[in-house]
Amino acid sequence: MIYFIQEGFRGIWKHGFLFFTSVGVIAACLVLTGSFTLLGVNIDYNLNNLLMEEDEFIAYIEPGLDEEAGLALSSKLDKVANIKQYEYVSAEQAMANLVDNYEVYEGMDSNVLQARYSIHVSSIEKMEETSAQVEKMEEISHVTVSLTLSEMLATTQRATMAMALFLLAILLLVSLFIITNTLRLALRSREEEIAVMKIVGATNGFVRAPFLVEGMMLGLCSGLLAFVLELGFYELLWRILERYQFSELFYMVPFGQLWIGVLFAYLIGSLLIGTLGSMVAIRRLLNV
Repeated sequence: MIYFIQEGFRGIWKHGFLFFTSVGVIAACLVLTGSFTLLGVNIDYNLNNLLMEEDEFIAYIEPGLDEEAGLALSSKLDKVANIKQYEYVSAEQAMANLVDNYEVYEGMDSNVLQARYSIHVSSIEKMEETSAQVEKMEEISHVTVSLTLSEMLATTQRATMAMALFLLAILLLVSLFIITNTLRLALRSREEEIAVMKIVGATNGFVRAPFLVEGMMLGLCSGLLAFVLELGFYELLWRILERYQFSELFYMVPFGQLWIGVLFAYLIGSLLIGTLGSMVAIRRLLNV
């Protein structure tokens, strides 16, 4: 194991400029990958906040039912799976809310309004199904649902995440291509050495191990550098949004809540890319 590690570091030292150039290029690809992913995370967070504001529909209680009968309806609402929470609003409360927003209605008899339930759902996509289920209840006269904005936000959320995953896959493939070709260039100067080792009986695993170490070190260095760069870019963008008061329009999740996941993803991702790249690069030379 000591020999493998020494040989791996010897290969890094021997091709130092190529190694550090590759680290910079791969780190740039990882930063792009991470930035698109974090952008998707932040967009998803903001869309979820908007969706939470649009997850409500109103169920109106049949005219003539007293308040006791209206409150008793809660036992049925508890059985509807997609309902997250609900609130009973009497006709008097509804009129008070209306007057608070529109003073012109002050003094109007509250009997012109119906008691209702303000209902919030867990899944926006199932709102239409849930509202239809509530509307079938005997105590409910009708429901009002505004699905246009909710459906648009839900569609935008799905499209954003799909695009982020697509870009993530593309950039990971680019990083793998770079690291594979970097190690192939390094291997050209050692083709004879590898051939001699194979002729005298070295196994494929013995020949491959130092290059796996080299690839893993290349990947880990790239991952650490990418994390530091990502931290700097994220904090810079955070300060720009705060300085120019854009944070009210687009809220960025604090990096302190994300850094463990980001670091773990960079290190594991770069380690896998380095390992796979070295295995692909040396595969042809093992067939001696």
